[in-house]
Amino acid sequence: MVSLERKQAEQIIQAVGGATNIERVIHCVTRLRFYLVDPSKVDSPRLVAIDGVAGEAFNALLGQYQVVIGPGVHEVYEMVENVLQDATRELDAQPSASGVWQRVKQWVDGIKKDY
Repeated sequence: MVSLERKQAEQIIQAVGGATNIERVIHCVTRLRFYLVDPSKVDSPRLVAIDGVAGEAFNALLGQYQVVIGPGVHEVYEMVENVLQDATRELDAQPSASGVWQRVKQWVDGIKKDY
C-alpha cells in the first residue's frame, strides 16, 4: 500500500512536469524549491489541487519553482527525494534507446562505406 506522503510526493512531481523535468530540489522552512528544466511544463491547477499544497510561485530571479507546503515540508521533501531516487534507478535500469539507435546507425554507416 502506498503511503499518503508518497502519493502526495508523486503527485507533486508529476504536476511540476515529472522527474525528468527536475534538475534539483531543495527546501526551506515552508516550501519545496524546484529547479526545473522547463518551468512551462508545470500544471499549476493540478499542483494547487493536491492535498497539503497551500500554494505555488515562480521566482524568476532565483530560477526556482516554489511549492508552498507549510511546516511539514521536511517530511514531504524527504519523500520527494525518495521518489526521485526510485525514478532515477528505473531510468538507469532501462536499456538506452539512444544506445540501440546509435549502434544501428553505426551499422548502417558501415554498410554505406563499403559501397
